[in-house]
Formats: sequence, C-alpha cells, structure tokens
Amino acid sequence: KHTLYELEDMLKQFQVIRVGKSYLVNLYKIKQIQSGLNAKLELTLTDGTMVEVSRSYVKRFKDALGI
Repeated sequence: KHTLYELEDMLKQFQVIRVGKSYLVNLYKIKQIQSGLNAKLELTLTDGTMVEVSRSYVKRFKDALGI
C-alpha cells in the first residue's frame, strides 16, 4: 500500500502526474484540455473519462506540459 505521492514518484518515468487529491493521470492519455471554472482545468482522456485538475495542481500540471 502506497500513498499517491509515492505512486506518483514511482510512475514519473511513465509521464504520470498528480492532478488532484485523488487522481493521477498519464499525460499520454490526455485527449483534450479545457479551461474550467475557478481557474481549474478539465481533461478528457482517450477513453472518454473526464478529470478535473484542481487549482492547487494546475501550475504543476502546466509545468509538466511545458506551458
């Protein structure tokens, strides 16, 4: 059993990043990025799943994408 921070560190080589309190996302599986309410981002994954990047993780997410 590992925490999400530990899992994120272990999976970093596979381009996995934390985007919220309960979510890790593989950057290669993102199909679309949209602006959401309250400075959040909404991600659509290749399987159709919608995931919200919370405000506290937006900067880290953008840094990982290089934007």
